[in-house]
Order: sequence, then structure tokens, then C-alpha cells
Amino acid sequence: MKIKREILEHPVLRNPEKWLNIERSHNAKLYNSGYYDFKTLRNNPFANMLTDNKMDGSRTRFPIGQMHQLAVDFKKIDTEKKDLFLVPVVTKPEPNTTLYAAQYILNNRKYINYIFNSGQWRRFIPPKFRFKNSSSVVSAVQPLSDFGDVLQGLLEQKLLDAWRDTDLSSDNSSGEHSLTLYLTGDNTEDIPVVVSDNISSKIMMNRCSKSIAEHLARETGTDKLIIPYEKNKESCALILQLAYYNN
Repeated sequence: MKIKREILEHPVLRNPEKWLNIERSHNAKLYNSGYYDFKTLRNNPFANMLTDNKMDGSRTRFPIGQMHQLAVDFKKIDTEKKDLFLVPVVTKPEPNTTLYAAQYILNNRKYINYIFNSGQWRRFIPPKFRFKNSSSVVSAVQPLSDFGDVLQGLLEQKLLDAWRDTDLSSDNSSGEHSLTLYLTGDNTEDIPVVVSDNISSKIMMNRCSKSIAEHLARETGTDKLIIPYEKNKESCALILQLAYYNN
């Protein structure tokens, strides 16, 4: 655990542009020769996933880009009664909302379904909520029966909102420093959702969200899109979140 934590907290992952811009005695040739492209690192969604790490309910640390928050929220049943639920959070709550103290969980649908179906979800109730409430209140928290589907829907909506500002203009036909989305094609689970090499990253969008893939295909009139990192930092990050969630 200590080794994993030290790796995830390495300054090159937490703040790559700042750290690499300082001349170092080790591997000085790499820094001085311009081996690292700071601008590319700053915009690269894969690198940005690694800039921090959080501990989830299993007490394991994961990169921040591979995590989702959970919170306890309530649903009013009538004027006097309210039911508490453990819910996913994909957007930072506004101040003074009803959401209680967030916790983290790994960004993977199969893992999340396992946690909820096996009854381990109580480990993911936020610690602050436990500390500030009686055991009877904590025990009243319920899981959403369709937690995985709700999270999928929230991610899809957030991506659609960000898509309005997506800039597809680029002279980069090779797909380098960009995400290539495949909107149609084989939908079998034998094909990975994310395929990356040192040149490009390919996302089988029809595998991770059929509705999003169909929407983008209708809107753009094509079955393949190249999305540059530099102009679309938020969209690329959300696409990767959705892709890894369904990988």
C-alpha cells in the first residue's frame, strides 16, 4: 500500500508541467532535450487522471480520474418523513444543498454493481455522515436499486452538456494527441472499449453509450470523430470516464 501511495503521489503525476519544468540531476538529458512536451501533458486527459488520488470505501487509493463521489441524500416521502439514499455525484454540489459528506468509489460499472449486489455498499457511506449522526440514522440509509444505471445517466448528461462547446476543427488526421470515437460497429464485449498506443487513443463509443453514439452520429453525419485534446479538455475527460466506466 505504501509503495502504491508513493507512486500515485509522485510530483510528476500530481503536477507534471510544473515538476518537469525544473532541471533535475537524474535523467537531466530528458528534461533538457525537450523530451517532455509540457503543453501536451497539460491537455492530455490520461495524464490529468493521475494528478491526485483518493481513498474509496474499501480503503484503497485510486487515481482521481478513475473515481466517482457518493453522497447521502434524502427523498421526501411526505411532509414529515424522508428516506435517506446513497447516491452518485458527478457534479460538485452547490453550497447548502441536501447532499451529505461525499465518499469515493472506483469508476467501473462491474465493480460498482458487485459492491451494491454483495451488500458491501455500507462501507461507502461517507465517514462524516456516520460521525455526525446516530447509528439509527446511519442504518436507515438505503442503496439505490439502480445505482449503476443512475450513474451512467448522469455521466451521459454531463457529456452532452459539455459537447455543446466541443471543437472538432483540426488538421490532425493521424489522431495523435486526440481521442478517436467510433460511433458504430461491433458491439460485442470481446472488443475493448478503450484501445490506446503511443500515437492515438480509440474509444468504442457505441460500446460505452449507445444513445450518445447514435446522437453524435446523427449530429455529425459520420461514424468516426477525432477530438483534439487541446481544445476539448472537459469533453475528453468525460468521454474517458464513460469509457472506463463501461470497460
